[in-house]
Amino acid sequence: KLEVMQSDWPALVHSQMDVLLAGGQRDRYQVPVGLRPEGDPALATIDRDSVIALFSTEAGPAYGYDAAEDPELAIALFMHIRPEADPPSRVEPIQGEQSNTSLIYDGRLFSRFSAASPKTPTWTWRSPRPWVGSASGI
Repeated sequence: KLEVMQSDWPALVHSQMDVLLAGGQRDRYQVPVGLRPEGDPALATIDRDSVIALFSTEAGPAYGYDAAEDPELAIALFMHIRPEADPPSRVEPIQGEQSNTSLIYDGRLFSRFSAASPKTPTWTWRSPRPWVGSASGI
């Protein structure tokens, strides 16, 4: 399942993927996928391990990668989920081994959980400040 969240370069797509695990179990994961055209200088800042594939698009070849690695797209994701909010001025990923991705926007924590049920993918906000909420079904 794919949802285009931003169609201009860099593009942003919300994807849900069913993954076959060892032992035959299936899990569903949601990944915001960023797309930048081949040769875009911003690709130099993307961790190679975050690259999913080189895709053919109507505008030419484009690299797909975990959009949480791209500050411009991480802010676009924020604005898609919280359109009523002011755009954050900065975003930082929380590094470490985990099955979810956590991002800090202007000092407030937003956690994107990668595992999702087939019907209700969730994006959860956590913050000690009054800017707390949740969105589902994206």
